[in-house]
Amino acid sequence: MIRITQSMQIARTLLDQNLNLQRMNDYSNDMSSRTNLHRPSDDPLRVARTMRLTTELRVNETYKQDLQAAHSWTSKTDVTLNTLSDIIKRVRELTVQAASGEKTQEDKQKIMQEIKQLKKAATELANDDYMGRYQFSGYKTNHKFVDEKGKYNQELDLAGLKYEKINYNIGVGQKTDINFTGVEVFGNENFTTKTRAVEAIPFTDEPQSVLGSKMKVKLQKYKKPKDYYDKNTANLNTQAGAEAEDKENDKVEEKYEKTTKLTDLDGNEIDLGEVSFYGSYKKGDINAIVEDLNKSLRAQIAKKAKEMYPSNPTKEAEIRKELEQSVQFVNDDGKISMVTDKDYAGKIEADKLALKEIQKTKETSTQPTINKNSELGVTSGQLVYTGNTVRAYFNFDMELTEYNKDANGDIINTSPKTPTIKLKDITLSKEYDKTGKTDEEVAKLIAADLQTQINAQLMKNGLPTDTVKVTVDPATKQPRLIVDREYGVKLTNTSGAASITSATSPATQTYNPNANPSSNPVINETDFNVTTPTAGASSLVNFNFGLKLTEYKRYGQAGGDVLISNPGVNPATPPTSGTPGHLAIGDTNYPPQIFDLGNISLVKTYSGKNDDGTNKTANDILKEIAKDLQANISEKAASHKPPLDTSKIKVEVKNGKLMLLTDGNMKMEITNTAGTLTQTTFDDSPKTPNPDTKPAMDIDIPNPDPMPAGTDPAEYSKYDTHVYMNLKMNIQRYQKDENGNATTNKILPNIEINDLTINKTYKREKPDGSGVYTDAEIKEQIANDIKAKIEEKLSQINPPLDKKMINISYDGAGKVKIAVNQDVSVTVESDNQKPSSIDSSVGYMPHKTAYEEPTREMMPFFEMMDRLMQFMDEGNSKGLSRMLDVVDYHAKNTQKIQGIGGGRTNMYNLMLERTEDVKLNYSELLSDTRDTDYNETSMKMMVAQYVYRASLSVTAKIIQPSLVDFLR
Repeated sequence: MIRITQSMQIARTLLDQNLNLQRMNDYSNDMSSRTNLHRPSDDPLRVARTMRLTTELRVNETYKQDLQAAHSWTSKTDVTLNTLSDIIKRVRELTVQAASGEKTQEDKQKIMQEIKQLKKAATELANDDYMGRYQFSGYKTNHKFVDEKGKYNQELDLAGLKYEKINYNIGVGQKTDINFTGVEVFGNENFTTKTRAVEAIPFTDEPQSVLGSKMKVKLQKYKKPKDYYDKNTANLNTQAGAEAEDKENDKVEEKYEKTTKLTDLDGNEIDLGEVSFYGSYKKGDINAIVEDLNKSLRAQIAKKAKEMYPSNPTKEAEIRKELEQSVQFVNDDGKISMVTDKDYAGKIEADKLALKEIQKTKETSTQPTINKNSELGVTSGQLVYTGNTVRAYFNFDMELTEYNKDANGDIINTSPKTPTIKLKDITLSKEYDKTGKTDEEVAKLIAADLQTQINAQLMKNGLPTDTVKVTVDPATKQPRLIVDREYGVKLTNTSGAASITSATSPATQTYNPNANPSSNPVINETDFNVTTPTAGASSLVNFNFGLKLTEYKRYGQAGGDVLISNPGVNPATPPTSGTPGHLAIGDTNYPPQIFDLGNISLVKTYSGKNDDGTNKTANDILKEIAKDLQANISEKAASHKPPLDTSKIKVEVKNGKLMLLTDGNMKMEITNTAGTLTQTTFDDSPKTPNPDTKPAMDIDIPNPDPMPAGTDPAEYSKYDTHVYMNLKMNIQRYQKDENGNATTNKILPNIEINDLTINKTYKREKPDGSGVYTDAEIKEQIANDIKAKIEEKLSQINPPLDKKMINISYDGAGKVKIAVNQDVSVTVESDNQKPSSIDSSVGYMPHKTAYEEPTREMMPFFEMMDRLMQFMDEGNSKGLSRMLDVVDYHAKNTQKIQGIGGGRTNMYNLMLERTEDVKLNYSELLSDTRDTDYNETSMKMMVAQYVYRASLSVTAKIIQPSLVDFLR
């Protein structure tokens, strides 16, 4: 049996109360946030459903926007088509009136003027726009469809315009065309003939596919029927003959007005030669392929036009323009088709594309051989690190010699360029406090200061600051100079004696003040005995001496500045132990104050030149020395405990000498503890760089197909070279040490380049038509492209590689050479990915071995209007009667398009209503899933509050201990 204790009851009661409080808090959060889903763990199924409903609402909103845009476009088109239909009705009414024979010629002239205005209105409708986009111009919505005369805009591709459909997404997997092209509305349903593709383009699953094909394109032109019959004037002399001529004329005109097929050939077959495309295309990008095909087609047309009219530029331009407007390739629902226009039929003979592949077996450059930078170590005057200070002195000039280099910037021989680069007056003289620092830390400070001096000279001569580096030898802790291996180096003037005047510390001396005030001077002047500087020359100062001052007290007031009295004696009464005014020297009752300032040090080189280049006088240099020495002494005096009044010791220049002035009442002791200041010199033997030697690997370039001598210019394209290269490159770099030298035992992360691709067709014929490229010239073009591609990829590496690390060149004999710097190794091999579509069947290209009779542009709308006005002007009632069939055709065509457009508009209306329903339904479902039920949550909150209050009452009784519990 488990015993229920008082503490157990209390703990359980408090736990229940906390749970109830948490529940009340949750209800409060649900009501304030309007949802009871705060995190996925609250209810994973409902959270997932909420996210799905939110996504559906957003997608629905996107489709709604597209539907609204499509509805606006088609509504505007409906208005345009309704207006056009009204124009056609009026044209028919006027044509019937004019053809009835009841109207006079004057009436027909009036009708002609109205039709002229109707044509003008129709041209405005053909150029109608929606929000600045022309409705009937296909994809080129920034171009008008016709001019003011009703002629087609030559900037539009008429042969393919019929297939330029603007698609909108209006649902999942649902697309719709929102536009009608001008060819459909104002042209003829049989506007073009089409040679269709058999299969779709074989794109791979990769983001880009290598695709290519070639074909022969041939055209056949057909004759048009004569517009009018040339009557035989001899037959017009008789009534019967005139009637026969009229009947024949009517037959010809009727044939012209009704014929939709042309059967009579006009001239010989036009062979445009080989048309091809080849390249790397994004997945599904049919339009890019179509564009490349049309470029190739236009190039062949230009070549053919020049061949047909070699000495007649006007005729050449005319036939070229006519052919360009008569044939082209189009995107036909994801397949490529060739369409012909006007009076031409087309024929295609498809073929496979021959591909030249550049292969590279795996090859790695040899292990790098390092050409090190020049190192100049200390040969004499090593830095001494004993004691608390390190005194450094450097003074030298440096001559750098640049050596000849090749186009890649590599040293090719040891022939120096002239003149040499001279770094003058590199000087450092300074004392470093070693307190709390290691030898290496002090050495690095010295190296940094020396580097600063060298950098100033390098920048002055236009050289980068990393040309000469100052490092520290880790073993000896001595500085050394590292000179870029591309420069020869020689140190000169290493002694410094020619330009430096040396000044050393004063001799050891002591000044004891006289106790008698009558002979005790106020100021004591001590000559430092410094070598007088030379005007205009640099001066090296090497001061290092001990300075100790003793300040004595005086007896009495007479002549003195300090009153000293015996205990209990009247201050006005002179002391009995000494004469008033005299210094208390040797009196143990009045000990002096000692100021031991320690070592006073100054190591510095003072320039003999002013900022403007003029010479400083010797006195000017001494004043600079005095100023720095005063600063050092004042610093020591101020930091002494107790501090010494700095006015009692001064450094001044008097009579061309450096003087130390002290209070005459003080004892001064100068101890000559000057440390030796030895100039540190580096190896001054000349250093010459070694020529660069780079291991190289080759990439073989494929040989173009040889072109026989005397080849017909029309056949040049047969000998074009299609090249595909896909290489991988792996670059292994080696880390450099502090001296800038590569270390083959420290490898940096590899750099991989996996898309070194050349995918290009190299034309045999020169662009200017001046001849053909030789095999060697084509191979050089390929080599230059390989070089440019590799260099482009290398430049994209971050951080970028030095251009000298990897050099790409062409040897002129069919090989691209990759020369590798000593600091890297490179592996090159062909990628396994190969273009699959190049060798596959060419069924995806249009293929038509026979001609079809071309469907010509019979009577487009505006040509109909012109013919009506012509017949009315001539009073030709028969012609007007025949034109009624043409008017009816355009009326029916407009009605058909109106029906299609109206159907689309109604569909968009229904789908817009559906999106509203979807929004309403999904919003309701989302609210049911996510939102808080206020009534239910409020009731739960009320119950929880009642429970909490009741539990508080019960808990109060349980927690009160009974007397028995207390006694226990």
